[in-house]
Amino acid sequence: MRTHTKDQPDWITENLPRVLKVLGLAAAILATVTVGLYMWFFRSLSITSEPDAWGQLGDFFGGVLNPAFSFLALLALLMTLYVQSRELKLSRQVAELSKEELELTRGELKNSADALSAQNEAIHDQRFEQTFFAWLESYRSLVGDIHFDLSRYGPLSVGEIRIRNGREALKTMHSQFLAGCHVLETGWSQGVIPVPLQGDWIKQIRALPTEHHDAFRSIYMSLREDFFRKGFRNDLRAPLATLEALLAWIDSQIHFSNERKRFYFSLVSSHLSWIEGYFLFMACLGDEWPELRRLTNQSGILEKFDWHTDPCVQIVRPLLDSVFIRPPKWPGKTL
Repeated sequence: MRTHTKDQPDWITENLPRVLKVLGLAAAILATVTVGLYMWFFRSLSITSEPDAWGQLGDFFGGVLNPAFSFLALLALLMTLYVQSRELKLSRQVAELSKEELELTRGELKNSADALSAQNEAIHDQRFEQTFFAWLESYRSLVGDIHFDLSRYGPLSVGEIRIRNGREALKTMHSQFLAGCHVLETGWSQGVIPVPLQGDWIKQIRALPTEHHDAFRSIYMSLREDFFRKGFRNDLRAPLATLEALLAWIDSQIHFSNERKRFYFSLVSSHLSWIEGYFLFMACLGDEWPELRRLTNQSGILEKFDWHTDPCVQIVRPLLDSVFIRPPKWPGKTL
């Protein structure tokens, strides 16, 4: 027994031309047999010239052959329609298969594009992080190169280290020129703060009356300007410029989400000591580094710092708030 799958042509489809020839041959044989039988049975009759007789002859052949020819023609038509219907069905199946293959091809192309995009993104992220940490290390190295010669500003105590480097140099700069005791001493010498420096200057600053806060802030900014005029601006220029470039580079990553940018900003912030954050704040107070001020505000890298470590902050706080559109977070504790 011969079997067929739905995608293979059957016997009729394969042999339709031959079947049509057989039907045509059958029609010819039927016509020949009919004419032959007629001539055999009526061979004794002579050919007539009567029109009625010829009409009867035509009616005879039409009555005998027309039904047979119509039946054969109907068979041929049905077979042709069957084959056409099957071919149309096969065409639809081929179209469906082509559509499925096209969808699979599109899916594979999309997967390939996604994989390539993910690979490119991974390569970009790897390069970004390598550059990021290299840049951060460069900043750390520049901070480490800062040095302060304590002997230039007075005699040294017994056993006191003359040269301070890195963060220790920054701490020494702060204590020598920017600590609150210098603000009180300068204010007393100028007659704008009526209380002389005596005893615990930290407690003295905390107890300073409100009416003297404006004078305190003014002297604080004056000491800042004096500090930079002494040449320390050059000591801080390289690390601050590197930090500014690093923040600007993170901010320029257009394919990074805000959350991802803040993640890298927080990494930068985590590498800053309090004294580095303090000098970053001092730099942002003036007009020397406007872009650094903007990036510091936008990145929020000073938000983690506890500014209460410096007793001057309670008084200088309005200066801090005036620098940043979004001021750093202030802990709830009081000094």
